[in-house]
Amino acid sequence: MLRWSAHPPGASCQPLLRLASAVVLLTAGNAVSVPVSPSLSSSSSALSFFSRGTSPRSTTAVWLPEHVLMYPALYKHKTQMHSHRNDLTAAANTVSIGGNDGGGEGKEAVVRDTTQRSNKEFRLPASLRPIHYSVRVQPFINGNYSVHGSVQIDIEVLQATSNITLHVYGMDIHTHGIQLQAAEGDEETASVPQITHFVDDLDVEIFTAHLDGVLEAGRRVRYTIPYEGTLAFYMGGFYGHRYTDVDGTDKHMVSTLSQPADARIAFPCFDEPQFKATFEVHVARQVNMTAVSNMPLLTTTSIEDQEGWVWDRFQTTPPMSTYLLILVVMSLPHINVTAHRQDLPIRVWARQEALDRMSFLHQFVPVLMDFMETYTNTSYSLPKLDIIVVPGKEGLAFEGWGAIIVYDEHFMLYDPLEDDEMDFARVTWVQAHELAHQWFGNLVTPRWWSDLWLSEGISSYMSDFAMQETAMVSQSVIEQARSAVHELFPEDDKVTAVPVFNQQIDVFSQDTYFNVFSYFKSSLLLRMMAHVLSHHAFRKGMVTFLHEHQYGSVVQDDLFRHLTKAAHEAYTLPQDLSVKTILDTWIHETGYPLVTVTRSPSGISATAYQEKYLWLQDDSLPIDHFSTWWVPLTYTTQDLPDFSDTRVKVWLKDTETQTPVHNLPPKDQWVIFNLQQTGYYRVNYDDHNWNLLIQQLLTDHQLIHVNNRVQMIDDILNLASSGKVSYKIALSLVEYMKNENETLPWRVFQRNMEHMKQILETTPAHEGFKKYMWSLLVPLWDLVGFEKITEVQTIQQKHSQAVKWACHYSLPSCVHLAASLYAQWMLTPENIKVVPRDLWGTVYCTAIAHGGEAEWDFAWQQYFLSNDTHHKEQLVAALSCSRDTWAENGYLDLALTSETKLRTQNTLQMFYSVASSSGGKPLAWNFLTRRWSALVSLYGDSGAAAEQLVVAAAETLTSQQDMEKLRVFRESHRDNPRVVAASKVALDIVARNVAWMEKNYDVICDWLHSRGFYVRLR
Repeated sequence: MLRWSAHPPGASCQPLLRLASAVVLLTAGNAVSVPVSPSLSSSSSALSFFSRGTSPRSTTAVWLPEHVLMYPALYKHKTQMHSHRNDLTAAANTVSIGGNDGGGEGKEAVVRDTTQRSNKEFRLPASLRPIHYSVRVQPFINGNYSVHGSVQIDIEVLQATSNITLHVYGMDIHTHGIQLQAAEGDEETASVPQITHFVDDLDVEIFTAHLDGVLEAGRRVRYTIPYEGTLAFYMGGFYGHRYTDVDGTDKHMVSTLSQPADARIAFPCFDEPQFKATFEVHVARQVNMTAVSNMPLLTTTSIEDQEGWVWDRFQTTPPMSTYLLILVVMSLPHINVTAHRQDLPIRVWARQEALDRMSFLHQFVPVLMDFMETYTNTSYSLPKLDIIVVPGKEGLAFEGWGAIIVYDEHFMLYDPLEDDEMDFARVTWVQAHELAHQWFGNLVTPRWWSDLWLSEGISSYMSDFAMQETAMVSQSVIEQARSAVHELFPEDDKVTAVPVFNQQIDVFSQDTYFNVFSYFKSSLLLRMMAHVLSHHAFRKGMVTFLHEHQYGSVVQDDLFRHLTKAAHEAYTLPQDLSVKTILDTWIHETGYPLVTVTRSPSGISATAYQEKYLWLQDDSLPIDHFSTWWVPLTYTTQDLPDFSDTRVKVWLKDTETQTPVHNLPPKDQWVIFNLQQTGYYRVNYDDHNWNLLIQQLLTDHQLIHVNNRVQMIDDILNLASSGKVSYKIALSLVEYMKNENETLPWRVFQRNMEHMKQILETTPAHEGFKKYMWSLLVPLWDLVGFEKITEVQTIQQKHSQAVKWACHYSLPSCVHLAASLYAQWMLTPENIKVVPRDLWGTVYCTAIAHGGEAEWDFAWQQYFLSNDTHHKEQLVAALSCSRDTWAENGYLDLALTSETKLRTQNTLQMFYSVASSSGGKPLAWNFLTRRWSALVSLYGDSGAAAEQLVVAAAETLTSQQDMEKLRVFRESHRDNPRVVAASKVALDIVARNVAWMEKNYDVICDWLHSRGFYVRLR
């Protein structure tokens, strides 16, 4: 499971993954009678593997950073729907194993391998390679959720072997029906050895047939395995999904999610991405349903003796990995999308009421498909494309080849009359990312999950680039999306960060490779290299990489080789330098550099130093934490400012910690490094250069590119927070914000100031700090100009952020506006549009914070009346904004009252909201300790949700007394390792806060006082 946010959720975070609630099981009482295929009838000799379908995997609430609203597809919730497989072993060991029933000559009993996982090889042996699968399945989705199936695999022998080893999990194998024979074209070779016995290893989900002889290299055999399984009740392999239609009817469908290692739940297979093969899929379905797979339908035939059932046979796929195989059986309607090519049918499947809000796909999908074909100089490889939108909110999306599945309707719905540009960006980025995968990930596939970034990182980069080049969204939206780096940095400067390429992965522990680093950091590194090599050379390298390896699997060195060749041919990279040399220092290392530029007394030269940036410096860290990189230095100067030239001017090599920079202007003129923040690093300057930049920002901030203004804001506030720059310089620099009217600088500024705001809220400095923030916000508020309340609806798309920030700091005019809008809604509760959708959270929170019991009660009632998930989430957060202790105390207690019937994920959100609210810190901590048993009962003693509550409660604690309370809490739960670990994280956070207060509080107070913002003494 993944928890990627650096901070527990506060006002700026949105919960995009619901917690698992009760799983609905089909009991004998409500299961319907279903026919059984005679050819696949059960047998007493079945080999029974532990069925994950009867033990749904636990999930954790994941609170995602703000930019996920721009890049939702990059945070694939598929990674969050897999539980810790480490917990499965004990249950698996209780399964009975069927022995030999004489069904096949030479077949002996199945042997259970009980060797511990740590002593085993996770990977399949390299002796065999699958060539072709014929998969036949009959899922009884409207019955008891059973699956009858068989798989026939044509296998090529690469090295002599006396066994056949593949992946199996969660099914009953009919050992008496297993056959091994010569494949077509191999019949005249020597006879095929017989199977003597089977060994199943549930720990690593491997099933081995041992032979009485040797299969020699070069032979081809056909391995047939009949089996029975159960459609999982969670997202894994072929799984069952229940939803309620608009008329209230319960319906069922079969969907698929097999990445990274769940194809083995659907059918026995070589379930590693490097083992590409062709697939022929046969599915039995009822005539009132529709089946969709990767390829077009080839034939449909009736099933003898099974009235109302037919077999669908689909065309054979190109070579592909097992995790890309898609099977969907449903009764959803569809629309046809006009493609950019007449020979390419594109269909979108969803509930009818959802299809009505997907008209944007008619414009968007063809444009993106055309862009990808043009950019890659490679036609889309399959003869059709289906987009299946699963009703409900179970995850996000998956890039099935020829059949994209979206698991959350919310990310496919757009109404131009109600939604704004950011909503459009949200839904289109999902599809842009999944469409990019049709080339990068599907056509060319990482050989192993350690190279996942070759799929996810490239698709993330391509979706960003495609949205920019096709002008599907505005440039401001593009820039906002690129601000992801400012949220990724806090994750990457932790000692717990993992490399983009992580050799030490565990396929059953997906946070080692499905994480923000394989998605986001790799994408940003590719962007950096596109600027280093030139976009022309970068594209050429990507195209040749794709062409050489199409239908194959790759490692990262394959990409590096193609990029290097293209750059050398274009003379954009020195001939003695390779992309591998550069990127190895970034891909294999955690963290990123801080480049400190110290100018000479005359200013005309400087020394650029590099060091690994850590927010909290720790002298006890091992030497490998002090890494060096190949850093591309770009810069411009005050005398000749040019922010468009992002070519490398100086390389800071990985063999050096410093390098000279010459030909700079005199000391009275500034320099700016890392142009448009195309490099993945922070920049610090000597005080003199910082002061020159401060004067420039106060005089004419627009002379500096907006991306570099954002960079300076983020860098200096983080440097001040970590003690590398004085807050006097940092706060002086951001004073220019009173003249800033671009959204992106304000977003980054507010995000950085939030931690300071929360820590200062309970100190005498709070009032002075709040008035300082008002002084910056008032010019922006006046620029927006909310003279009339009726104007809010018409301009909220462009300036809603100004309302949010002004109300967040209780600017009186914004409080008045929010209270007025809320009062109008209270008078006409049915007219929810009185408050613009984008301002729901801001208006509700502000009105409740400055209101009384009536405002709180109204929001509480509306929570239960609303059917809109997003609206419920906004109400839950707003209810915590009350400044009345009785309200917040009672609110938290209501979360654990069964009669309240809150959704589980909203209960967790309630706690986070109170913990991050003004004055909510002590309430949240007291509630946590007072009601711990009830929380454990709700989320499970071993669940990560309880851990997150501990960390969230400690996020803004700032005293030694708070640390002592945490130590007592940890000691009282010393028998629970996960709580102890969470308590340690919480103690580290509070220790940082305490250190921050000791170092910075007096400095900030002095600076505020010097600017005329009165600060009371402690």
